[in-house]
Amino acid sequence: VGEGNLLIGALALCREGKWDAAHKIVQ
Repeated sequence: VGEGNLLIGALALCREGKWDAAHKIVQ
């Protein structure tokens, strides 16, 4: 999985209010 896809996934999680999951992806 590329860095871009990870960022897109993190943004999608943020929209759903899943901040903890998004934070783990970014790290």
